[in-house]
Amino acid sequence: MASTTFSPRFPFDLSSLWDSSANPLGYAQDLYRAWLDASAEMQNHTVGFLNNRLATDSAAIAKLVQCRTPLEILGVQADYARQVFAELVAATQKIAGWSDAYRKACWPGT
Repeated sequence: MASTTFSPRFPFDLSSLWDSSANPLGYAQDLYRAWLDASAEMQNHTVGFLNNRLATDSAAIAKLVQCRTPLEILGVQADYARQVFAELVAATQKIAGWSDAYRKACWPGT
């Protein structure tokens, strides 16, 4: 029997794809389930983020309606911009953390 050597160009053992004693779809099935779980979780967090944005926007509009001078409007707009930017940065950091966690779960050792 010839020894199996792997070239740097193609480091996978293709004979494992035809091994009838192993579950050939196990890895793909696990990846697909992890992808579905990640998608569902991301969707839940996205809906939560959008609900929070709608509440923030509605509150800002209510504050703008109550303003009497241009300086008050400027202050409300500055507070709104500061709050929106902080929420965006927090959401971006969460997404980056989740992406890294799913990458590690799907491809251990990376």
